[in-house]
Amino acid sequence: MELSDRILQHVVDRHLVQAWNAQPETLELRAGNIHQEMRLSNRMPAVCSVVGSNRFQTLTRIRLLNRTGSQNGANATFVYKLP
Repeated sequence: MELSDRILQHVVDRHLVQAWNAQPETLELRAGNIHQEMRLSNRMPAVCSVVGSNRFQTLTRIRLLNRTGSQNGANATFVYKLP
């Protein structure tokens, strides 16, 4: 399994399923947290790329509302509107 698929699966399993069950209106994801949870090393651009991608939004049926922080750094934060 490629790294991008592993990142996507991790975010779905660890963050989205829990959010879907709790039913909040939005979900905030911080790239540094995901990077740390997965125990990755020097893969922050990959995390940001996956979490900020159109593919991620299409597969999960969520919509990016706001992105703040650095482009490919630990403080890149993504806020999504949940269905």
